[in-house]
Amino acid sequence: MNSEKRRVLNAGWIIVAAIFATSFFACKKTGPTIAVISVIDSTGRAISGASVTLW
Repeated sequence: MNSEKRRVLNAGWIIVAAIFATSFFACKKTGPTIAVISVIDSTGRAISGASVTLW
């Protein structure tokens, strides 16, 4: 394998490792997540007591 191909291959592995490392640790949260949600019907009126599940 010539040196130019080897450099491209090494650069590819570095990019893959960087993407993996940042995506692996990016979602780690230390505290609770807070969401403010408003549920409205098709006419725009607020619906009280609606049950909402976040995934």
